[in-house]
Amino acid sequence: MQKVLEFIRRQRARFALKKAFYSAGLFIPYKNGDKTYRIFPKIHSVKIDDDQTEYVFTLINGMDPKEVSKKEYVFMQHYRAASAIS
Repeated sequence: MQKVLEFIRRQRARFALKKAFYSAGLFIPYKNGDKTYRIFPKIHSVKIDDDQTEYVFTLINGMDPKEVSKKEYVFMQHYRAASAIS
């Protein structure tokens, strides 16, 4: 049961990171016919410890790494709000 709960926590953390990517505009829009898709950076792993959470992700080819630094405030807003609620 512990492994299931740990898996759910990691999935929630992945979703929160993807939501932060969306808010920051860190995705590439891709249109196929009538549908528009968003390609987000690849999340490789999420490690949750007692005092920290570590995310490992890679940006999509063609994405500027400076964009992540420029939009750091979005990540601060997402994760400070989450830690203030918890």
